[in-house]
Amino acid sequence: PAAAPSPGPAASAPTNDTAWQFSVARVAVTQARIAWRDAGTRPAAALRAEPVDLQVSAVRWPFAAAAPFKLNARLTALDAAGAAAAEPATLTVGGTATDRAADARADLQALDLAWLEPYLAARLAARLEGRVSAKATLAWAAADTAQIKLSDVSAQLDQARLVDGPKARTPVSVGSIALGDASVDLTARRVNVGTLKIERPSLALARDTQGRWNFAQWARAAEAGKTPPPANTETAAPWSLKLGELQLAGGEFRLDDQRPAAPPSAPVQLRGVVSGSVRDLSWP
Repeated sequence: PAAAPSPGPAASAPTNDTAWQFSVARVAVTQARIAWRDAGTRPAAALRAEPVDLQVSAVRWPFAAAAPFKLNARLTALDAAGAAAAEPATLTVGGTATDRAADARADLQALDLAWLEPYLAARLAARLEGRVSAKATLAWAAADTAQIKLSDVSAQLDQARLVDGPKARTPVSVGSIALGDASVDLTARRVNVGTLKIERPSLALARDTQGRWNFAQWARAAEAGKTPPPANTETAAPWSLKLGELQLAGGEFRLDDQRPAAPPSAPVQLRGVVSGSVRDLSWP
């Protein structure tokens, strides 16, 4: 009888060694809207970003090169009726990124501090007002400990004030605070500030005939029965700060003490004006 044919080579079993790959030339999101509503705050927080425009190009997985991206958004707060604030803030972020690193430049303009009131109200009884703008370059790199650094940081706070009580007193105010040439290393816990300029700061301290200081009313006591978060027992390097130059111009201090001693004596009223500058400060 004829010999049975020999079996051919066995077919190769499929393997999972080949990783998925894909590439996208361009991704564009235009005229998007992002709404943020937080009913956990008192009052409830309501913010909106509109329009939001995002562009990402040359995306490839696995990453052979960093993908350029750009984000533009207009930010505003909403009132109880859902109407937007009259003057929105703007946010621009542009740079490059992979799954392991990112470099970006961020520019935030005219953010109203009053929009943060729902989150500050839990601890701050007084109302905070003012507008802040800031620019910074962000560098992030993945590692066993993520490396996050901010460089070329500048910020400007204008017409800031603390409004206290139903009579809308202003015990603390400042014309402007300008921070320049700063950097922050979040991993090393290190802050370097080139210049800090404070113009027209004002502080008014007062004590009434019952011995109550006005600053004791600015903060709000913690809610009864609320358990504080557990203390962090991890040991970490302390933060360090270096300041190249501090400039203070047109500062004003006022003291109105209606009870300078016990038993009550004549009220004490003081007023002072201060300006000056300091160089090469460091802490610790």
